[in-house]
Amino acid sequence: MGLIELLLIVLVVAAILGGITVSPLLLLLLLVALVILLTSGGFGYRRGGRL
Repeated sequence: MGLIELLLIVLVVAAILGGITVSPLLLLLLLVALVILLTSGGFGYRRGGRL
């Protein structure tokens, strides 16, 4: 598991524990992490993406 995947899991857990409505910043960070995963082909599907 890569660092980005681990970071995404931590963000999801933090968003759930803190409440997404209470922490819009966590939701924003989660969306950014998802965009990075999609553009870099995260989870080992396509290593060496655009980022």
